[in-house]
Amino acid sequence: MKFGKLVGLVSLLLGLYLLWQVRFIILLAFTAIAFATVLNRVVRRLVKWHIARGIAIALTLVAILTTVVIVIALLAPLFIDQISQWLDQMPLEVAQVRGWLNALAQRLPAELSEQVQQLDMFIQDIPRIARSLFANLFAFLRAHCLY
Repeated sequence: MKFGKLVGLVSLLLGLYLLWQVRFIILLAFTAIAFATVLNRVVRRLVKWHIARGIAIALTLVAILTTVVIVIALLAPLFIDQISQWLDQMPLEVAQVRGWLNALAQRLPAELSEQVQQLDMFIQDIPRIARSLFANLFAFLRAHCLY
């Protein structure tokens, strides 16, 4: 392989690596450009209907915010219901995991068995932690966002 081709290959690999590292920024920028393009088309169409550009921008933003609020209002109860069902089923899941840990503890040496017991104590706290977390999250959302 000639030196020029080697430099080209290394440059290509380095460029791909850098693109991979900033992929989320690139995705965010692309999304913002696409969103701005769509909004600009809507505003231009409203301007063609003899609506002032400032008012057209305001109408477009109000329409988007209204759409977002409606979607959140429709999806929030479903999300809350799913989380409630998950929290109701969590004790059964924790009991199953505890059973697996007890079976594993019987097969392991005594040194590792102590670690499994500590893990078992942590797993017992998961339902309480999850309920507290989601109860606080829902209380915050009700207080600040939904009303």
